[in-house]
Amino acid sequence: MELNHTHDVTQRSWLETANVAGTDFPLQNLPLSVFRRRGVGETWRGGIAIGDQIVDLAALQQAGCMDGLALEAVRAATATTLNALLDMGPPAWQALRHALFELLRAGSPHEPNVRKTLVSQAEAEYAVPVRIGDYTDF
Repeated sequence: MELNHTHDVTQRSWLETANVAGTDFPLQNLPLSVFRRRGVGETWRGGIAIGDQIVDLAALQQAGCMDGLALEAVRAATATTLNALLDMGPPAWQALRHALFELLRAGSPHEPNVRKTLVSQAEAEYAVPVRIGDYTDF
């Protein structure tokens, strides 16, 4: 895997919990998940962990902070599984990662809009992120 600017350990996020030493989810580690708020009955949707929060990708799509291939990728990640996003391939995954890195980086002009998309990890429940239809374990 080729490392790029999104792996630069000197970069910090405007979200302070992403900058805490030992955090599992700093700016350089933005894992995908499928989640919803616990006990609310919301639709499952894609999210990205950062610090102690989740960026709700459905809300981020509505915030108008992305364009191009990154916007197409975030749209695909608003479904109840991440299959559509995975089907888009590495260029879309990279575009999404780069856009999220810029949105979450300290000094981002989009901080106020992105902050509105955050959901506490403590308030979330998670689902299996992909549907695998052609696998048998013997």
